[in-house]
Amino acid sequence: MFANGLAMKRCRLKRYNFQIKNKMNKENETSDKQQNGNAFIADVSKSFAVGKRVVIIGCEKGHMFKVGEKVTIVEKECDMWWAVNRHDEHWLINENEANVC
Repeated sequence: MFANGLAMKRCRLKRYNFQIKNKMNKENETSDKQQNGNAFIADVSKSFAVGKRVVIIGCEKGHMFKVGEKVTIVEKECDMWWAVNRHDEHWLINENEANVC
């Protein structure tokens, strides 16, 4: 009977330790998901969107904006963006030609 009682105690301890270990793993998974979610949100905030201000950093497709000029995105057309400057000049730019302010 003594040996049987000791075996049952060990079994309970192993089960209890297993439950604690599982709980800790679940907590770690939850915190990892939250961090990944925040990183994704940060990336989205840097994306081009209608109404955002951008700074021209180069010219690949032939627009007439000057490097360093700030323009506003007004519309998307395929993989390009219509932008307007303070002189009301409209040109198509791509995301490689400007950075979001």
